[in-house]
Amino acid sequence: MIHKILFVDDEEALLSSIMRSLRNAPYTVETAVNGEQALKKLMTDQISVVISDMRMLDMDGNEFLEKAQKVCPDAVYMVLSAYSDIDSVMKAVNEQHVWRYITKPWQKEDLKLAIKNAIEIFEHRKIKKDLVIQLENKNRKLNELNSILEQRVRERTKQLKSKNEILQMLVEDVDINNILKKACMAISEQHQVSSVYINVPFLNSTISNSSRKFTKNLTKILEECNRDRKEIIKKTGIGIPLLKNDLFLGTILIGSKKCLNESFADKDDSFISTTIICLMHAWNLHKMDELLNELNYNQ
Repeated sequence: MIHKILFVDDEEALLSSIMRSLRNAPYTVETAVNGEQALKKLMTDQISVVISDMRMLDMDGNEFLEKAQKVCPDAVYMVLSAYSDIDSVMKAVNEQHVWRYITKPWQKEDLKLAIKNAIEIFEHRKIKKDLVIQLENKNRKLNELNSILEQRVRERTKQLKSKNEILQMLVEDVDINNILKKACMAISEQHQVSSVYINVPFLNSTISNSSRKFTKNLTKILEECNRDRKEIIKKTGIGIPLLKNDLFLGTILIGSKKCLNESFADKDDSFISTTIICLMHAWNLHKMDELLNELNYNQ
C-alpha cells in the first residue's frame, strides 16, 4: 500500500518547500492551501497522515481538524506550526485532535521520522480495525449458526414428540386410520405442505390431513408409484412408496403447488419410517384376520 500524506497550509511557498524535501520519500505527498480544499481531498482520497498548520485565514487549524476527523477518522493527525500558535496547538492536543506537534521551522530528518512513525501508527490502527471487523463477522456467523442449531433442535424435539405420540397410539391399539391421520398431519407440518395422503391398498383406504380429494395428477403419481415401487417427484406432487424389505405396504402422496426437488427416500425421515412401523403392525393384524377367517371357513 502506498500511503498518502496531506499537508494543509495557506503558505504555498512552504508547501513547495515540503514537496521538495520529501520528493524521494516512499509515499505520496498531497497539499491543500486551505481547510475546505483539504476536506474535499479527504472525502475523495485515502489519506494516511494529515499535517496541518494552525493559523489559516478561511478556517483555523482546530476547526479544520475537528471537521477532518469526522470525514476521515482513521487518519493520523499532526500539527506543523509556529511557537506563537502554542495555545491553539495545546487545545488541539487536549481535545485529542492531533497525535504530534512539530514546530516551524522544522528539521527535515525530524519531519521524515515523524511521518514514518505516523504511518506505522496508521497501519497498526488499520490492522486492529480489520481484526475487530473479522471478529465481529465471526461472532455474527457464530450467532447465526447457533440460531440455526437451536431452531433445528426445536424442530427435531417437536418431531420426536410427534413420533412418540404416534407410536404411543400404536401401543394403545388406537384405530389405524386415526394413527395414519396423525402421521399425515406430522408429515405436513415437517415439510410445510398442505396436503398429505396415505394410500393403503390392503386396507382399501386413503387417509389425509385435509378434506381435499385426489387430483388427476396425484392419481397418476399414485399409479406410477404403486407400479414401479419407487419415489416419484413431479411439480404437481410426490409419491413415496412405503416398503419393508420386499413388502409393499402403501404410498404417501404429497400434493404441493411448488416443486419439491428433494428425495425423501434418501433422508432420515422419522415420520415415514414411523408410518411403515404402524402399517407393518396393521399388515400383521390383517393377515392374522385372514388366517382366522380361513380357519373358521375350513371348520
